[in-house]
Amino acid sequence: MRIVGLRGCTHRASAYLIVDPYTAEWQLHTLSKDGVYHAVVGFPFGEEIDLTGTPVGLVLRTDEFPGD
Repeated sequence: MRIVGLRGCTHRASAYLIVDPYTAEWQLHTLSKDGVYHAVVGFPFGEEIDLTGTPVGLVLRTDEFPGD
């Protein structure tokens, strides 16, 4: 899954996380401006998701996420 410039973000979320159990991957979209997320990083399950720079303020482990 690859989404660049995800459009339609009408809210002011500083980060948008997509977790896909079918591909066992996650994507974190950041840098929202004018309704578009301009930065994306993604990794397979097992890699930690660092949300410390967001209002959530934590690191999310994905090593036990279920995959297809």
